[in-house]
Amino acid sequence: MKSKTPRSTQGSIGHNIQRQSFTSQAPVLAWTLAPLAAPWVGQHSKLVKDKLNIVGERHDESGVYCKGLDRRRDEQLYSLSKAGGKYWQECEFRAREATKKEPEHQIPFADPFHLQVDQMYSYILKEHHFLKTFLMCGKLESARSCIVKLINLMWSLHSRLDCQQNGLYPGTTSIKGCSKVLTSLIVLQNQGSIIRQTIHQLKNAAEAQTYEQTTQFQAFYQELTNLCQSNQDWIAKYDIPRPKDITRQNINEIIMKVVLERSLAIHKVAEQRGQTTRGVWKIGEDHVQDIKRLGLASTHYNLVTREEFNREFLLEYPKAGYFVEEPYKSLCNKIGLTSHQDLAKKAKRFGFARLLTKRTKKKRQKVMM
Repeated sequence: MKSKTPRSTQGSIGHNIQRQSFTSQAPVLAWTLAPLAAPWVGQHSKLVKDKLNIVGERHDESGVYCKGLDRRRDEQLYSLSKAGGKYWQECEFRAREATKKEPEHQIPFADPFHLQVDQMYSYILKEHHFLKTFLMCGKLESARSCIVKLINLMWSLHSRLDCQQNGLYPGTTSIKGCSKVLTSLIVLQNQGSIIRQTIHQLKNAAEAQTYEQTTQFQAFYQELTNLCQSNQDWIAKYDIPRPKDITRQNINEIIMKVVLERSLAIHKVAEQRGQTTRGVWKIGEDHVQDIKRLGLASTHYNLVTREEFNREFLLEYPKAGYFVEEPYKSLCNKIGLTSHQDLAKKAKRFGFARLLTKRTKKKRQKVMM
C-alpha cells in the first residue's frame, strides 16, 4: 500500500497561529522565534507591477521631512512608477474595498485600532518600568531618553484615542473610559515636559536619587501608574503583571504578543485585498519579519523587506539625508568616501549592489576612481 505524501503545512500553520492569537497567548509567543516554515513562494525582493506590495519600513526613516527633504513624497513617486496603483502608509489602508453602499470613510482600517492602542500601552508600561530604575541608579542619560519616549508615546496614544472619540476609526472596539484617559494624558504630557527639563539639569547620581523622592516626580509617576492600570481589558487580555512584578523579560514578551497580533491581522487583510488591490502598503518592518518568520507566504501579495526596498529606492533617490542606517551609513568608510554626499553622487553610476559586493577596500577604491 502506497504511503501518502505529506501535505504542505504552509497554510495550516498560518491559520492555526491566527486562531491561537486570539485565544491562548503562549503558543503565539513560541512561534515568534520560529524559523521560516515554508519556501517563500511567489515572492520577490523588489516592487512588482500590478500587485499589492507589502513593504517594511522604519517609520521615523520613511517620515524624514526636513531641510528640503520629503522622503514620503519621494517614496510615493517611486512606488507609483514601479508598482502602479496607490501608496498607503500603515495607518491608511482599509480592511475592505470601498463600494457605493459602503464608502471608504465607513470602512475600518486594516491595522486594528484596538491593537494599536494595546501596543501604545505596552510601550508606555515598559518606559514606566525603566524610568524610576534609571533615576535610582543615577543613569541620567537613560532617564532623559526614557522621559522623551514617554512623552512621544503619550502623544501618540492621545491622538489615537482622540480620533476614536471623534468617530474617525469606524467599526472598532471602543475604549472604555476614553474621555478620562484623554484627560490623564494631557496632565501627564504637561508634567512630563517639566520633568524632562528638570532631569536635563541634574548633574550626578546623588541629585537624581534625591529628585526621585520629590513630590513633583512622585506625582507624575503615580499618575503614570494609574494610566497603565486604567485599561482593564488590556490587562486581562495579556495577563499584565502588577507594576512591582514587571521585569525586562515579561514586558518584552507582552510587546511581542501585541506586535504579533497586529502582524497576523495585517497579513489576513493583505491576503484578502491582494486579489483585487494594486499598489504599495508600507508597514512596520517588525510586521514584515513576523510574516516571514511564520511562513505565511501568499501569492496574493508581494512582501518586501525594508532593506530590499531601500536598496532599490536609494538608487533612484540618492539624497544624503536618506542614508540613516546600515548598510548605507557605514558604506562610505568601506569604500573610502568621506561623506554621504559623496556616496549619493556615486550611487547612480555604480549602483549599491556593485559596491556592496566588492570584497576588499583596494578594489572598492579602484571602482570609485
